[in-house]
Formats: sequence, structure tokens, C-alpha cells
Amino acid sequence: MKKIELEDFSNYQYLSEIKLTEDGKRCLFVVSQADLDHNSYQHHIWMADLINNKVMQCSGGGKERGIILESADTILFPADRDGLVKKANAEHQECSAYYWFKFKQR
Repeated sequence: MKKIELEDFSNYQYLSEIKLTEDGKRCLFVVSQADLDHNSYQHHIWMADLINNKVMQCSGGGKERGIILESADTILFPADRDGLVKKANAEHQECSAYYWFKFKQR
């Protein structure tokens, strides 16, 4: 049996935060993958359309997780895409930023 090497971890994706919408039409989840170059993980929110059997990536910043289901077609998630939260924290100020994502109606 081959020993697992550090680089092997970058080939695996991990699912977390699996959530089913109240109407049962969508499943949201976070896909995480090791980023060895930056000694961190990339996290992206994905959505599975259970009616049409389609899966799509909903975020692209690489740090999105903490999905909040606001309704069957709307999610919220924290993200610091413009760096304002990091800047406020450096100045010892409280700050948070949430992004709102609404799925198209079918």
C-alpha cells in the first residue's frame, strides 16, 4: 500500500454544511480543498438543484462558508471580498459582511 503524501491531500475535496431548503428543491453545501501553495483551504458554496439534477458553484472567492438559509430561494454567507472587515479588525473595530444570493425562480 502506498503511503499518503502531503500533496495527496490537495487532490481530495471535503463536503460540509450540507443544508436542504425548506421546499426540498435544493441542497446547499460547502466544498473545501487543500491549497498547499498558501498553506490553507479553499472553500466554495455549491448548490444542487434536486428537481433538474444540476449542480452549480455559487461562490468563487475561496473563503465562503457559514451558509444561512434565509428562505427556499435565498442564502446569506459571510465574506470579506473587499477587505473592509480585515481593515476594521486591524483598527480594533467590530465589523462583519454578509452576501445575499437569490436563486432564480423556476
